[in-house]
Amino acid sequence: MERPVLELIKMVLFGGHLLVTPEPVSVGVEPKEIVLRKPLKALNCSASFNVDVSEHITSNKYQEFVEEAESKFPNGCLNIQLQSENGQLASFSNSSVTWNSPEKVFINLKAKSEFNENLKYSSLRISSCRTLNSAKITWYNYGKITCNAK
Repeated sequence: MERPVLELIKMVLFGGHLLVTPEPVSVGVEPKEIVLRKPLKALNCSASFNVDVSEHITSNKYQEFVEEAESKFPNGCLNIQLQSENGQLASFSNSSVTWNSPEKVFINLKAKSEFNENLKYSSLRISSCRTLNSAKITWYNYGKITCNAK
């Protein structure tokens, strides 16, 4: 089979999302280490994280809460570094605002550069330029079949 077809089959069978922090965690400027209950493995280069930043959003109109989130969490403000079982690192940084509703606003973090999709990642370190008192972190493991280098 061609590679795109195999990638699509992998996404359908194994793709999904995982709440990395079942309980909210505090995140600040100093990196916080989280040992993962189950190692993460990316299906492809579009794997990403969402970090709940709802506690900092006061607007309830779409355009306003997106602008508020972007101003309070500018590019590079949120960072996650995954560490594999053999010590290799993969870095993620905020790329966009996502939402379920004005009460549930997230910052999406994408890989800063290509990372090894064949590794199992056993821990992560997260930091934020703005203190988060009750953040939930979700791993998304599906998306585009092909990715361009960033």
